[in-house]
Amino acid sequence: MNDVFVDDNANVFTLGKLFISRKSQKNNGEAKYKFLLYKLTKDKIQDTEIGLSNDNQVLSLIINNHENKINLIGFYSEKFAGSIKGGCNFEIDANDLSVLSLKNNELPKNVYDDLYSDAKAERLNNEKKELSSFYVDYVIRDNDGNTILLAEEFYVTQTYVSTGLNGAGYWVNTNHYDDILILKI
Repeated sequence: MNDVFVDDNANVFTLGKLFISRKSQKNNGEAKYKFLLYKLTKDKIQDTEIGLSNDNQVLSLIINNHENKINLIGFYSEKFAGSIKGGCNFEIDANDLSVLSLKNNELPKNVYDDLYSDAKAERLNNEKKELSSFYVDYVIRDNDGNTILLAEEFYVTQTYVSTGLNGAGYWVNTNHYDDILILKI
């Protein structure tokens, strides 16, 4: 399951990722999964399928509610689900679960400029590289109705520490929390 949300009327919304063939994210440029949104009320259960557009890949989505609309917010990629080309927002009608709109916001060039040196940012932009290792921490809505997506770069490295006794040693895992990405939708 990706996310769960309960509204003020005790309606439960659950979002999950259904893999069509095993746990493969992509095959021949085509997504091998779909997102399913369920609404559970005291009277019935509704569901809808959330389709991706233009063969974009999405690792995960977070549910955000605003003015009787459900927003499914996350990052999309053109390469594979773990990378980031930009932010995506599926707007869903909370009553009948119809998909109202899909918006993709590509990361601006200055994001690459801020994360890397100017020369590397220009090279990455020209090679159409995407960011990776960012995970959504929070989704916030401001007073003007904008949605702000906060993500943090996280990855793990391993180092072998030798104790010097006949080649014996042990592995040390180090968690890295690096850059923070803030995307206003």
